[in-house]
Order: sequence, then structure tokens, then C-alpha cells
Amino acid sequence: MQLSSFAKNYFGNLSFVRFNDQKIFLCGSADQLDIPKKIISEFEEKIKDKFGKIEVGLEEGISSSSPNIINEENNIKDIEKTKKELSSDSEIKDFLDEFDGEIEVVTKIKN
Repeated sequence: MQLSSFAKNYFGNLSFVRFNDQKIFLCGSADQLDIPKKIISEFEEKIKDKFGKIEVGLEEGISSSSPNIINEENNIKDIEKTKKELSSDSEIKDFLDEFDGEIEVVTKIKN
């Protein structure tokens, strides 16, 4: 679903709680739930275009499986996998040993 960067920033931090009676409930911390009405309207409009009329409900709670958290976890897994693959490559290992180097893991990823 294509959202503006503003909507992605707001809703990307929220987790799905439940869906019933044409209403989707998302949760996050109190500060994450302070979303401008215009951004909520944009999100509801995109949902409407894709799934029909669905209202968005926001609840205070712990957002442990938000899209942003899941993406960050996947990025870290990919980085660790790449490091492991590079570390097991004999030519790269020889190069690192020759210069007393090591592979540095950087987890800050620009989206």
C-alpha cells in the first residue's frame, strides 16, 4: 500500500491488535498515537481503496510487532547473514588476516 512518508512514519510504528465490524485496531505508545486527523484520513482512504470502508481505531499498548520493528529485525538478520558469508570466504578471510582487519557490522540502515 503506497502511503506518504508522513503516514509511513506514523503507522509504521503501530502494531495490529484486531479486526472486527469493519474496524481495524492498532496499538502503540501514547506519543505514537498522537496522529494528525489528516494522516489518519489518508490511511483510511488507502485502506478503503484496497479493502473497502474500514475505520481505524487506535489503542494505547506495547507495539512489539510493528512494520518498522519487523523491517529492522529483518535488516539486522540480513546483515548478520552477509557478515557470516563474508567471514567464511577464504579469500576475504586471508585479506582480513593479512591486514589484521575485521568486518564491522553496521545496523543503522537508511530507509
